[in-house]
Amino acid sequence: MPRGRRVIEPCTVQHVMNRGNARRQLFWDRADYEEFMALLGLAAERASVPLLAYCLMPNHWHLVLWPSTSRALFAYMHWLTSTHVRRTHQRRGTAGLGHIYQGRYHNVVVTGERQFFTLCRYVESNALRAGLVDRAELWPYCSLSRHPPGGRQPVVSAWPVERPENWVEIVNGMCF
Repeated sequence: MPRGRRVIEPCTVQHVMNRGNARRQLFWDRADYEEFMALLGLAAERASVPLLAYCLMPNHWHLVLWPSTSRALFAYMHWLTSTHVRRTHQRRGTAGLGHIYQGRYHNVVVTGERQFFTLCRYVESNALRAGLVDRAELWPYCSLSRHPPGGRQPVVSAWPVERPENWVEIVNGMCF
């Protein structure tokens, strides 16, 4: 039975996520993370989709995207995931040995300012909640990081609402 078509309202913020097949790792070392962050930036340029927040974890990732059309989201995600799969198989010498992702990506529409802030806090605090760091901004593979590996990270676009000045403290759970 074929999959159902995704219906995406234009100009709606989207929470997009995916995980490794059977919850296996997607990223094994710094180079894996760095390459995926570079792909995030290239995908944003190619499909003209603003990246608002992201967090890469060893076996999954979260993105907050703001596509202007449903087609733009499809183009962004198709290029990002297919390129990531090809490069991972090439780098690991595993071409033809199975899936990397558990399935196609999941996306959830963000409806309203409060949900947007809750989502961004959730995404950017992912490594903190997992116990990988003591403070969310110390995870180098997250849009909140002040010290990305190699000093590079994908360009995070301006938010559709004003970011609170104490955002880092909010994400770390120090302010509510």
